[in-house]
Amino acid sequence: MALKTILMFTFIYIVLQSNVEISRLTRLVSLDLSSMFDSVELRKPNFESFFMNLSSLKEVYLDGVHLSAQGSYWSQVLSSTALPHLQVLSLSNCHLNGSIHPSFATLKSLSYLQLSYNNLSSDFPENVFLLPKLKTIDISVNKLLSGQFPEFPKHTSLQTISLSVTKFHGELPKSIGNLQSLKILDISSCNLWGLIPSSLANLTSIIELDIRRNRFSGSLPPFHSTSVPNLSYLDMSSNLLTGEIHLSIFTLPSLEHLYLHANKFSGELEEFSNTSSSVLESLGLSGNELSGVVPKSIFQLPNLIHLSLGSNNFNGSVKIEMLQNLKNLAFLDLSDISLTVEENDDRSFDLPQLQSLHLHKCNLSDFPIFLNSKVQLTYLNLADNHIRGYVPSWLGNNSNLKVLDLSGNPIQFLDPSSTMGNSSFVSLNQLVMHSCNISKFPKILKGLNSLLFLDLSDNKIEGEIPSWIWKSQLQFVNISHNLLSVVDEFPSNLSLYVFYLYLHGNCIKGSLPSGICNMSNLRVLDASYNNLSGLIPECLVKLAGLSVLNLKGNRYDQMPSTFTVADNNLRSLNINGNRLKGKLPRSLANCKMLEILDLGNNMISDTFPFWLEKLPSLKVLNL
Repeated sequence: MALKTILMFTFIYIVLQSNVEISRLTRLVSLDLSSMFDSVELRKPNFESFFMNLSSLKEVYLDGVHLSAQGSYWSQVLSSTALPHLQVLSLSNCHLNGSIHPSFATLKSLSYLQLSYNNLSSDFPENVFLLPKLKTIDISVNKLLSGQFPEFPKHTSLQTISLSVTKFHGELPKSIGNLQSLKILDISSCNLWGLIPSSLANLTSIIELDIRRNRFSGSLPPFHSTSVPNLSYLDMSSNLLTGEIHLSIFTLPSLEHLYLHANKFSGELEEFSNTSSSVLESLGLSGNELSGVVPKSIFQLPNLIHLSLGSNNFNGSVKIEMLQNLKNLAFLDLSDISLTVEENDDRSFDLPQLQSLHLHKCNLSDFPIFLNSKVQLTYLNLADNHIRGYVPSWLGNNSNLKVLDLSGNPIQFLDPSSTMGNSSFVSLNQLVMHSCNISKFPKILKGLNSLLFLDLSDNKIEGEIPSWIWKSQLQFVNISHNLLSVVDEFPSNLSLYVFYLYLHGNCIKGSLPSGICNMSNLRVLDASYNNLSGLIPECLVKLAGLSVLNLKGNRYDQMPSTFTVADNNLRSLNINGNRLKGKLPRSLANCKMLEILDLGNNMISDTFPFWLEKLPSLKVLNL
């Protein structure tokens, strides 16, 4: 089998790069040269020569073959009389570009069209949707391809329509209800708008319906068990939908995944029956304007894996014991819902599959004890509750925990000891503790060698920034709005990969340590509103990747003299409110990407810098 595979790909390479005339195979019915390698490219012969005399071809599979050299010419060749019997055309990920010729709609025998993951542009010929034998059309992930839906006649053959991540626009026609054979409709991440036609709820064969990330408005179509008996996947999230969510949608017999989050649904949810027979695994209702009490029925759905109810206007409270029946739950978001925890309520049950838990602003006063046994938990958000005291030692024993957000709680870590030592939080990637009223850097940071993201902003940490907070993998650091006065030298034995560094709103005096110039990956440095003084380090403006440099509100008296030409990506430079003197360095004209230049409220003495007109992207200038 392995030898056969190698020979097959060797044959492909020979055919596509040589002058072998495949067109001599005049009786060829099916051609499959699909490639798993980007290096395969069709250059010689060209498309027209390649398909010359192949009038018997019914199936063409060239997925992954590099066809960009063909321009938009390919669509004219394929739709010409050269391939009158073509039924299957699969050209996914072929680097195709340009428009599709209107003559493409003359392929009367075409039943399967796959053009996804290309660079197609302009308007897609809408008559292609009306080809009499077409069952599948997938033109997804062509970000510049636009178009509109036609009016659909009755008795079409279409079973799959996938247009996701394109620029298709306009409204869905009411006639989409005529597509009674349609099983999959994916029009997510397009530019569609308007009311959703009620006829969408009459697609009796539909299995998957995905219209997320558009601008649809109005109410939900009237889905009922008899109208869409096979509907398994329904995603209408991230639109502008309004009105109430009727209970009939929760009782669709085949529905496994329901996502209605990030809309404007309002009103109360009603209790619904027959929960024991429900196959619902995913329910996303977060980010709406739902009110009233959360129905108990939701917590009786036995197969739930994903439950998201957060960021609504629910009143009342949810007893934490109501979660005990959700044994398969892996994702839970109850943010902005008041949770009631009575004594011993959360000790008697277990959620063994729970991986991600969002309990932001849930009126909690302590860590839920049921988390003690959650060895699978990877994400925990307890921000903006009323939890006080110390992080319990048992939480640190979870070796899978990667993200921990405790922001807005007056809470701190115990110093490393026998109860919470260097083995605690060994896998933690993100630690967020802004507004926690802490006055010193948690010493537990010394052992967090996997840390990528650290946010300790808006606290009362004072003194110096110790060298031991820096980790080799750390990419994001926000320690702004504290009382810090000194930045300790960065450890010389570490190669730092920090991309974003926020130091603003402190009391840091003197100069930044020289080691900051070794942060070659730095994209954003905000050290504004401190007491930094002297010369702005020359090396900062020579960091090739630096995009934003904000030193506003300090005491610097001299700008760097040389802004380098090579690889300069600086887009925003703000040194407003310092003590800069003298003239502007002419090398600023080398910053061709610069969009914002703010040097106001200084003591610069110079003529107006007309030479800044050389900066093609400059939008904001404050002198």
